[in-house]
Amino acid sequence: KRLCEAIEKPEWITDERFASRASRAENGEAINTVLSAWFSKRKMKDAVEYLSGFSIACAPVNNVEQAAQESHLHEREILMEVPDPIAGKIHVAGKMIKFSRTEMVVGSTPTVGQHTEEILRDIAEYTEDEIKELDDNNVVARS
Repeated sequence: KRLCEAIEKPEWITDERFASRASRAENGEAINTVLSAWFSKRKMKDAVEYLSGFSIACAPVNNVEQAAQESHLHEREILMEVPDPIAGKIHVAGKMIKFSRTEMVVGSTPTVGQHTEEILRDIAEYTEDEIKELDDNNVVARS
């Protein structure tokens, strides 16, 4: 009812095509046509503000570029800018969840081979001679 009033379609309130969820689904194209025309005449911010005035639950749906410009995401460190050795500065998903006693470290992706030495030595437990042999035969990547 509130949406019908907001978009100045009060006749829809009693229209049988829109009386139930099922009938609205069957007539979705008619609804979408009117709503598309209504939204196309307004800026997203203005539409959200206007519809909110009718107590209609609504919010902007941003594309990636718009979302990346939201100051709130940067303030909460949900989207962060980090240095990247190849691309310069890049935006990455940051601290989606905050823990009171655990600091989350966000950084760029390692380059190919950046951790080869540590992985072979500390995790795979290769000896220095075995690692040298892999290097000499170009088996492993190095950054």
